[in-house]
Amino acid sequence: YNNAAVDALKKTPIKAPIYTSAMTYPLDRAAGNPTAAKLVALEKANFGRVDPADTVPWITWLLFAQSASACTNLTVECVIDHATSEKAYTAGGLLGPTDMTDPAKVNRCFAVSTVSADGIIYDKKVTDPDTGVFNCNPANVTKIP
Repeated sequence: YNNAAVDALKKTPIKAPIYTSAMTYPLDRAAGNPTAAKLVALEKANFGRVDPADTVPWITWLLFAQSASACTNLTVECVIDHATSEKAYTAGGLLGPTDMTDPAKVNRCFAVSTVSADGIIYDKKVTDPDTGVFNCNPANVTKIP
């Protein structure tokens, strides 16, 4: 969900709860995470408001920047090698710990938020967090034969 969904719900409110599950840090909790707080400040300064849909591009850019910074000779191969060596990548806490070493591995961490005309608000009770704001229980991922 993003700001467009929130804007639509202002015009046509739905009474039943709408939930969204994301692997990204809930931006309504940005004060509790310095990286999220910086993302919120940059988004507000440059775009006038913050859209949770923008979090994934920031995560990707941070992975690139971190990986490129580790290279003494900047090549595509070096950046990819460093990016795919991360076993618990978090983008400074914007993402639940993610194993980047296996592209087929599914991230088991999520945070649940409610979506309404009031915005996208983290729901701690439904999330049942065990790793910061995230629920990273291994049982969250089930292999399908």
